[in-house]
Amino acid sequence: MSASADSPLTVVLLSPAPVPGKALPWLIGPWQPRQVASVHTHMLTCTMMRLAKLLPAEAGHRHVLAVAGLDEALKRLHVPSEAGSWQWIDQGQGPLGQRLSDIWRALPDSPMAFFQFDSVDPPASWLRALPSRLSATDLLIGPTSDGRGGAGGGSGSGRRGAAGSRDREVGFWLIAGRRWPRQWLAGIDWQEANVYHQGKRIARALGLSVEECPACPPIARPRDLAALRQRLAGSDDADLLRLEQALGRL
Repeated sequence: MSASADSPLTVVLLSPAPVPGKALPWLIGPWQPRQVASVHTHMLTCTMMRLAKLLPAEAGHRHVLAVAGLDEALKRLHVPSEAGSWQWIDQGQGPLGQRLSDIWRALPDSPMAFFQFDSVDPPASWLRALPSRLSATDLLIGPTSDGRGGAGGGSGSGRRGAAGSRDREVGFWLIAGRRWPRQWLAGIDWQEANVYHQGKRIARALGLSVEECPACPPIARPRDLAALRQRLAGSDDADLLRLEQALGRL
């Protein structure tokens, strides 16, 4: 399929199941495992609600929740109706690039945008414009930091190092393409930390046009959660304010 201007997207949200003791394990210590699983659930639900509102089904966009551990997620996740209608699928096995390719091939052919569950607060105006932006480029990729090492990383990276090394990691919070970028996904070593920088180099080598997106810090350390709450408290987005209040009650 050749994507035309503003073609409807398949919006795919990637998330592990929010299992206590497994969800966001780097937050355990300051937080109890059940609290951390609640943090995960609140962030996931908020991201689902924002994507459903800003890239609505009424405009032709399709919404898919791809979970690592689908059976556990079905037991534990209770998504409010205002989050919209989402198709739930299992992510499958293997490195992230393989899982993305498998999902891309399994779903109906269309431009596709993959988001990480903890990418809760990209600018609303930017998300609304995503279909138009994607119509003008082969790939849209969003880093989990500004590339200078200050925001952490790892969402969309194949591994996480020790706490100090996370500062140097830059993964993806967003990967979007007009069509399946098979060679690009296969060319990245997903076991390395800086998959974002790899991705930019490989795209250039393959002759793919790339638009870089705003950075969206992941929740990779306890202080990232405090920084997120500060950002949310200054928002005028109702979904983000509800998330801040929910996190404050934990």
